[in-house]
Amino acid sequence: MATVVVLEDGSPKTFVDPWVVANTGISVSREERIWKELCGKLVKRAANPRAMARINVFIVVDRQEFEEHDRPLFTLMLDCARESTWGARLFLVLTDAKPVAAFEASEYPDVRAWLDSLVTGRLTDIIQISDVDPYDGDALHSKLRNCATTAWARRKAFREFSDRRPWRCTVPAGWGSLASAIGERAIVEPDEDSRSDLLIVIGPPESSDEKESLYEAEAEVDRYLAGKAAGRRRNRVITLMHPPSLGLQRYCRSHDLGEPTAMASEFELWYFLLQLNKRVDDEEFPHPDSVHAVALAKAPNLKRSSSTAFPTVLVTTVFGPDEECQWVQAAKDLGNFLMGSPLAMEYHVELSVDPGRLKTILRRNPIVNAWVHLGHGSGSSGLWTPQHGNIGAEKWAQCFRGRELRLALFLTCDSHEIARHFAEQGTGLAVGFEGKIDSTKAQELALGILPRMLATATQGGSILDGFRLGEGWHKSDACPLDAQPRAYYPRRL
Repeated sequence: MATVVVLEDGSPKTFVDPWVVANTGISVSREERIWKELCGKLVKRAANPRAMARINVFIVVDRQEFEEHDRPLFTLMLDCARESTWGARLFLVLTDAKPVAAFEASEYPDVRAWLDSLVTGRLTDIIQISDVDPYDGDALHSKLRNCATTAWARRKAFREFSDRRPWRCTVPAGWGSLASAIGERAIVEPDEDSRSDLLIVIGPPESSDEKESLYEAEAEVDRYLAGKAAGRRRNRVITLMHPPSLGLQRYCRSHDLGEPTAMASEFELWYFLLQLNKRVDDEEFPHPDSVHAVALAKAPNLKRSSSTAFPTVLVTTVFGPDEECQWVQAAKDLGNFLMGSPLAMEYHVELSVDPGRLKTILRRNPIVNAWVHLGHGSGSSGLWTPQHGNIGAEKWAQCFRGRELRLALFLTCDSHEIARHFAEQGTGLAVGFEGKIDSTKAQELALGILPRMLATATQGGSILDGFRLGEGWHKSDACPLDAQPRAYYPRRL
């Protein structure tokens, strides 16, 4: 069976009582009801201006559940979690999983396909623990928080590399089963292939002597740095099933290898490698005529964008307290957007914002250069909030004063005018929708546009090129809606 645990960063208590999902006779309606209740509780939590901690969702499975890797069950849990928790980090926790070597070689393709499905479902990471009693709630929850922090730091350390070049990993001597399981992405001896980057994996030290262990680790890394190809690829060091020593950390820094990254299990390494090699499929669409250049204000609020990396995205949502259907639909749409966006995209999700709260959020997150807003728009009157009614575009734009904002996307009706204002204030590209349409339809349109915009930016193109691809989707048969997206960018003299 699987247990779902929901924790806030920094809180000693669970956000809701953990619940069990049986692997047989699963009640879809029961699960959907539980997740819907969780979604509503997170919306109410947002009414507290100090409730900004990130939510982590852990799906804890025992050995039997893991070995069966029931894909429909995991797909259901991931879909429900992704579409109900407003961008929460989702982790699969293995409490008693057998090692890779215990699987038959004939099972590897099926396990690999299962892990691929978890990557597609946007599982943040796999956590494997064996040193804590899964029935000791306090100990388990403390362990999960620590592991989540480590896993997220690992992900952020590699964020700049994702979606650009393929990665392979080395496999220590005597770990042939792991190499067989990973397949063509694993190597056991140095080669001269510089087309892919390399994770150099250091297994647990064989000696208890610290100096001898460091010497062995350095020798293993040196083997893969000796060839000509090493200088034409990015190399990073992974310590498997043990933390990196201070000596190894100093060695890696001195050899331009960054900080060594610790992983607790073979499955963590395998899954991480699959994530690094995940790609967004290219699609071709006709270029539209919905892009407009506008004059840049004489004293714009925003700095000129100079970054070429894909954006760090802030997603905000505002509906009224009695608009339960809109909140639920927005949570589902956000989950679908995250599933279709670049895997390494960093994002922050905040609910029930107004300009004052938005300023606080931006102070806490200094590296936010894309903003996506879901809610109600009112043309020249700006964006609507339940506390203050319509708030003009000027007040929203002032929240970003002095910052770089590459993208602003307003998923509301009549939002093309606020998009134009943001472009005039220096936003690299601002997108709104023209006309009175249901907010849900605007969100559906965005699901076809936004992932392509961000994916194009990661592949060496511009966000504007991505808009053209996505707007081509809007004009195709895939989207029969009447909404008219409008994109604006500043004309610089």
